[in-house]
Amino acid sequence: MTTIPTIDISPFLSSTFDQTAQSQTAQNLYDAFSTWGFCLLKNTAIPPTLRQSLFRSAQDFFALPDDKKLELHVKKGGVAWRGYMPKGGEATHGHLDHKEGMYFGPEHPDDHRHAGLPLHGRNRFPDDTVPEMRHAVLAWIDQITNLGNAVSDAISLSLGLEREFMRKTYLAPEPVAIVRCFKYTAPETKSEDEGKQAWGIGEHTDFGYLTLLTTDSLGFKYSPRAGTGSTFQ
Repeated sequence: MTTIPTIDISPFLSSTFDQTAQSQTAQNLYDAFSTWGFCLLKNTAIPPTLRQSLFRSAQDFFALPDDKKLELHVKKGGVAWRGYMPKGGEATHGHLDHKEGMYFGPEHPDDHRHAGLPLHGRNRFPDDTVPEMRHAVLAWIDQITNLGNAVSDAISLSLGLEREFMRKTYLAPEPVAIVRCFKYTAPETKSEDEGKQAWGIGEHTDFGYLTLLTTDSLGFKYSPRAGTGSTFQ
């Protein structure tokens, strides 16, 4: 296998149960994860217009003046960890990440049964400056949760387990899809990067059970582009 495998996930999103197609998808996923460790997904059923809306709202937010973005600083979101992370706010292996981000998750009301637990709570949206972001993010979370469940089912079957094993083991009673929009930028001065390599984010391991990524461009060092990562807890 010399190219990154592309997996058609549609058999696990269809209302028609096609055991042969699902078995083949599960086998393809097993082959990809046991060799490359990751894959590309196609036929995800996520509307292209929603993806475009999400990226457009993220780009509009990151273009705001710093003072407007800092009003939504992630530190003000408490244990829910929702809001804006300014550039330089996070580091990997002791090196500052050259990125800024906006963190979201499922919208949990104050009386939610898991209220007060880490990663649970209300989102902090820029409703006064980028009002369309709220709808785009919440719709994206719904779509990405469906996709995460489908991939989980495929993983279960690929390991010879019952279809919902991964969901019941790792996602019950409900998955928490943490969605992060990032903008990666180059160091502003040469001295920022002197003596070491600089990346948008360094080598790391995600803390969730499953990570799904989408980007608006190829990933190049110093590319001032946006990306969205969805991590399932």
